[in-house]
Amino acid sequence: MSKEPVVQQEIVTAFPNTKEVRYDNELNRIPIGFMNESEQNIFFAILSQVKETSERKTKLSFTQIRELASFQKTSNKELIKSLDNMTTKLASLNVRIHNQQQIIKFTLFPTFQIDGDQQTLTVAVNEDFRYIVNDLAKGFVTNFDIEEFTSIKSKYAKTAFRLAREHENEVFDVVLKDF
Repeated sequence: MSKEPVVQQEIVTAFPNTKEVRYDNELNRIPIGFMNESEQNIFFAILSQVKETSERKTKLSFTQIRELASFQKTSNKELIKSLDNMTTKLASLNVRIHNQQQIIKFTLFPTFQIDGDQQTLTVAVNEDFRYIVNDLAKGFVTNFDIEEFTSIKSKYAKTAFRLAREHENEVFDVVLKDF
């Protein structure tokens, strides 16, 4: 009787010196307005650390998350609550990418492990949709500095900022009556 092989999960510990958020423009089509300002800050702080890595999982310390997301509340209990709320909202999100031939539904992050004892968050990116945070040289990307993003104090302004950054090199005219 043979035993199932044990699959080793590669984990990379992220370093707080990566403050650039960079992702495929397709992510801007996914509605995240249901997350509050703090949850959006955490979400994009995580994206700043998982981008362009080949590892299956990334581990972030609570200290890194606080720094990158400009999380002002000092207790671990409040950070854990915010992480739990954000991950619950992301897990319930029905992400849908479609064209005339296909409809694809997925979760960008299938695994979030919040460890209060170790004060870490371990996150796995869905392998099928890793291109959203990897292979960024192949397509159109949105990028911005996490500190600039976290300084914005409205979840609606954060969305406008991301969309403006997606189109920052384009020129277009907007007429007031078009609104």
